[in-house]
Amino acid sequence: MTPEDEEFSRIEMESKVRKEAVKQSIKGQPFNPDWNNFHDGVAVGRATAFKEIADKVKSMPFNDATVDSFLIWLKEQE
Repeated sequence: MTPEDEEFSRIEMESKVRKEAVKQSIKGQPFNPDWNNFHDGVAVGRATAFKEIADKVKSMPFNDATVDSFLIWLKEQE
């Protein structure tokens, strides 16, 4: 994993924790994450993020070669 990948994962993990804390706060419930399965959730979140990026790239006005290049790169990042 490159340093960029590690940083992306760290930021994504922190974002998920903060988002969940806000949700629980709004509901008036304490935030008690499942730390035993935390990294599994990060992996799913990362895959979801790359899927969203791929969908966005497909919808942009690039030519087919550019879209294909982006999609290949995204697939390699999984």
